[in-house]
Order: sequence, then C-alpha cells, then structure tokens
Amino acid sequence: MTSRLSLDRAAGNSTATLPDGSRMYMEGETDVEVRRSPQAVDVTLHTGLVHFTVRHDPHRPFRVTTPDARVVDVGTQFSVAREDGRTSVVVFQGVVDVTDLKAPDAPPSQLSERSKIILGGASRDPASQSAATAPNILQMLHASIEEWAYAFNRTSVTTNFVVQGAAAHRRLGGTINLNDPEKLIRQIRSSKDNPPLVIERDGAFVIIREKDSR
Repeated sequence: MTSRLSLDRAAGNSTATLPDGSRMYMEGETDVEVRRSPQAVDVTLHTGLVHFTVRHDPHRPFRVTTPDARVVDVGTQFSVAREDGRTSVVVFQGVVDVTDLKAPDAPPSQLSERSKIILGGASRDPASQSAATAPNILQMLHASIEEWAYAFNRTSVTTNFVVQGAAAHRRLGGTINLNDPEKLIRQIRSSKDNPPLVIERDGAFVIIREKDSR
C-alpha cells in the first residue's frame, strides 16, 4: 500500500518528519509530494528548496526526483532545489547518486560530502564545487534573517540555515564569510532583539526559530 503526503505551496518555511525519522526542511514556497511504500520512499520536488536528513535503510531507498534529476540517498544530509528551470543538489554529509533525467545514457554521478551539481537549463555543470572555490563574501544592510539564509544556502556546501516561523522576519546587517557559518551564528546570537532566538543544530543544518516556535 502506497501512502502519499502532499505539501503544496507551503507558505513560509516548514518541517515534516516522516515515520522512519527522516526530516524534510522546506524553504519558502515549496511544492513537494511524498510517496511511501514498503519498497521505497519517493519524493517528487516540483519547485522550491528542501533540506533532507535521511534515516538510511539499504533495503528501502530514499529517492528525490525533479524534472531534471533523480537523487538516491546513500546515507546522508543533502539539499535539492528546483528553481529557474534548473535542479541543484548539494551534499553536506555522506554520499548521493544523481541521475540526469535529460541524459538517460549517462551514468549516475556520485556526489560526496561538500559537493554540488547543477542540472537542467542550457547546460549541465558536472563539477563538484568545494567550499574553497565558492564566492565567499556576503554583505547586506538590514536584511531579514530569511534573506541571509537564502543567500548563504545557495552558495555554501558546508552548512545550510533553516529559519522557521517569525524568526524569518528578524533583521540583521553586516558582512560574513560564506566559509564561516559560525560568524553568522554569532551575529544572530549577538542581536539585541527580544526575545532571543533559539539556534539548534541538526548535523550540517542550523535551525533558527523563536523560543516557542516548532
């Protein structure tokens, strides 16, 4: 029996925990479907960005499919974005296999920790992007924490920020190095806003929320 969970056009950031303990952190407006069966967990991402923490089961593969790609978890934390007609996959911990659905004869690409691949659009970028080669300076004045997270998440291959609830609208200004997520965390902690925000870690993901928001 196949069960289906539809999370259509989620307003704001949200989190879903699947029965096996895997977690999905959805950023912004995300259109995603989840189908569970004894044989597999299949996620279809139509648009938006989802961060995954997967409870790996070698007998029950966890697969994410977009119009451009199929991603198969091999025990990891990773993010998949479908935006502007392209799919990007970033691996923070572990390994995933990525198949280019528009190049069916090409073998899958195996992405390891701190790697990124972009598929779809005019061309495919087969190269892994390391933190050392990514653009690394970000400066914004009086931007929301959600805007900081958006900019950081689309560049960093080491850490992603998940901002939940009203915390997304808090304002922050300054300059950070995108290879140094701890600096952004320190800036958020030093903010004089009341009440202070709660900052928690889930592996490579940093969860930011207000004290009573879950």
